[in-house]
Amino acid sequence: MSSRILESVVAITSQKDTDDLAYSVIATLAELVPLASAAIVQISHENTINPLVHLEIKQVDDKPTYHWDLPTLELNIQAITTCLIDQHPVDDESDDAQAHYFPISINDSFSTALYIKSAVDLSEHYSVIKGLLLIYKNYHSLLQESEHDKLTGLLNRNSFERRINRLARIKRPAQPDTLNNDSAWLAIIDIDYFKRINDTYGHIGGDEILLIVAQRMQAHFPNRNLLFRFGGEEFVVVLEKMKKQQAQATLEEFRALVENHSFPFDESLTVSIGYCELSSFDYPTTVIDQADKALYYAKENGRNKIDNYHELVVQGLLTPQAEAGDIELF
Repeated sequence: MSSRILESVVAITSQKDTDDLAYSVIATLAELVPLASAAIVQISHENTINPLVHLEIKQVDDKPTYHWDLPTLELNIQAITTCLIDQHPVDDESDDAQAHYFPISINDSFSTALYIKSAVDLSEHYSVIKGLLLIYKNYHSLLQESEHDKLTGLLNRNSFERRINRLARIKRPAQPDTLNNDSAWLAIIDIDYFKRINDTYGHIGGDEILLIVAQRMQAHFPNRNLLFRFGGEEFVVVLEKMKKQQAQATLEEFRALVENHSFPFDESLTVSIGYCELSSFDYPTTVIDQADKALYYAKENGRNKIDNYHELVVQGLLTPQAEAGDIELF
């Protein structure tokens, strides 16, 4: 067992970002602990649960098969809340199998928990579980520094490139803008006339504006783990598991929020937004280029507006780009 644990620690600490770290920890738990399912989840101030990673283990022909991120995760919100408030493991025996919730304190934030479901008593495995969670907590803090933009606290461009490649590999509808399916959407947000802010108030004033916009993004969009500062005054947000109308409405609400916000220096600011579907059938560079073309069209045609790449193509306002080749550009 000790050699397996040592090998697992080596594997965990070889990860390059916090997403891969979460997957590695759950995979390691599955090897060392007799579990049926496990997840690392975050809970928001509105008591909504965001699974960072979810594993279900099913028996097929008496052999375990791993199924990642299935949309079947059911959690006891009261048990999670108690676990996080008390900072102590909580057991939930309301099902045929026992569910266990363990708090994970990361950077003094008490919003992350480990969920484990097992058909057997796990009390003898608690020391292994808690040890792996301590490794996860400490290494997560180290990785966070390299992943985040120092000014805004949002994820940086290096993190964006890794995560967008991972997201694009997830199976999604083949046709863009499918109204009857939930999908994922990538939007590029650009502050209008930002150069004027820097020229008038200097870069310190510009930095204050960027920080406020980032804070508004964190408060508005559902998943903070998919918010990025792409560079300069450009930001990227990925919206998951929603129809096109909902994605459009969510982006429109943010556009209006910025337009109506009272910024320092009595400035009235607006943003332009271009977005498109994030499909597993496109290369990440293709999706980014499509959203960027929609953003450019919005800025060239009035600003303070939102445009969807596929709609612009259908309307004949943009020429569809050629398909990407087989070379991965990231």
